[in-house]
Amino acid sequence: MAEFPTKRIINLGEQSEPQSGDYIVTDNQTNGTKKTPASALAKAADLTAEQTARQQADTELESTLNDCAKLPESTVDVEFTENVGIIRTNLSVYSEGSSYRGRYTSIPVNSGETYYISCYSLNNNYPGCFGVAEGGTSAVTPFLLGGSAQAYNDAEVTIPEGISTIYINANYPDVLGVKKLGRMTQTEFEQRFSKLEEVTSPAMYATINSNNTLRFKKKSLLSKKDLCITMGHNSIGNNLYSFLDMYDKSNVGALSADFTPESGANTLGMSQSDWISPYVVKAVSNADGDHPAADYFTGGNHRSNNSSSGAGKTATETALKILIDGVEPTIDKVYPCSFIDVFVTNLINGYNTSKDDGTGRNIIQEDIHFHITTEKVEIERVITPLETVVVQRCYGLQIYYPSSTVSFIGGEDRIPFAVNANKLSGNKNTRDVIATSAFEIRSGVYPTDIGSFGFNDSAFSYFTSGNKVYSNVIYNNATEFSTGEKYYCNGYYIFN
Repeated sequence: MAEFPTKRIINLGEQSEPQSGDYIVTDNQTNGTKKTPASALAKAADLTAEQTARQQADTELESTLNDCAKLPESTVDVEFTENVGIIRTNLSVYSEGSSYRGRYTSIPVNSGETYYISCYSLNNNYPGCFGVAEGGTSAVTPFLLGGSAQAYNDAEVTIPEGISTIYINANYPDVLGVKKLGRMTQTEFEQRFSKLEEVTSPAMYATINSNNTLRFKKKSLLSKKDLCITMGHNSIGNNLYSFLDMYDKSNVGALSADFTPESGANTLGMSQSDWISPYVVKAVSNADGDHPAADYFTGGNHRSNNSSSGAGKTATETALKILIDGVEPTIDKVYPCSFIDVFVTNLINGYNTSKDDGTGRNIIQEDIHFHITTEKVEIERVITPLETVVVQRCYGLQIYYPSSTVSFIGGEDRIPFAVNANKLSGNKNTRDVIATSAFEIRSGVYPTDIGSFGFNDSAFSYFTSGNKVYSNVIYNNATEFSTGEKYYCNGYYIFN
């Protein structure tokens, strides 16, 4: 049962409303009501030398609570807050001439309502939040959070007269949050919240099979459809663990726990391509491979001939562990769950140590942790050289999504474009990208260690080629990574 807020507003009709800290006590002899200040009760309780006074205070307090419980339910108001801003729900592009442009989450509001808003302001063109009058197209300037500089905003806002919609900057979902202050009777509160666990579906369902193929389902935050994603071992390349496929299905009801092939499901085009980037990496010494000067990619789906088939493997999975809500799952059982963790360890050849018979020398170890919730898939990737190496290329997190448009967030060119247009972000300010078609994939790298683009000697941080989007985290031909050092490349995917 949900916990009641501690703050209550007690309405006694025509009688004066009690002040904060007062207790309402019934006087049976006079059949009336009197106020006993809380301070007086507290003082009585503190008189440790007077046991009678302490007992009397306890008795009066118990009587107070009993009397409050006997008040008609229609006179008891509960004050509470509820989330009303879901990340990227009702996403729209708001434009007012040359100002206040960008991607925003729209929330309908009424004057007099109180909201607690957390948002991020980028600059004058991208404020954290603004309001629009009913039937209007112009932002109402007095209702504006941030806009003059890059800043986080946390504010309590009462909606003024005339405002019908507020817009929250949705380019920064990690700081987006809107809660509405509301009041309802105790009975209404109990009906709405007391059996919440019984009437709501789990955040996700998940199941694995004997081949460690993981399937998990969640609700799309944008379309409200059931979205099912499969992870497992690729059938090509080095057979490493990654995303395999995805489908959605219209379902206006609770999330379905059924993982059998479903009629009406829409396959969304995820491919057995590299999502976790391979490397162009070489050993500094003892270049004993079959292609010592080829600058080929290794790891991921790339074999020693730089193709996904033929020749020899350039990577080997040495460890895999899957936990559902922190517990090792039973094969073929369907679990309602809140989170999933996948831990993978791979050993990677260098291009100058790989061999076409698959006996190449491993020169780096990568440990990847996928932390999956209904909101996003967090990626932690740790790269550890097994000997002194030079990593010349690594594209961090990649997206493969055919027939889509792409938006560079923070890039020089902010206009969405076709993914196969082969474009550069134009600068290194881009840390997130959005690919959109039948549904939306958002991905980004966090600005720590390798994700800071400090190992990138080029002038851009993201680019597209074919039907793929790449984060250009390492573009460098000279920096040596020494044995045993650890390098981090962390980021996320949001599938909607």
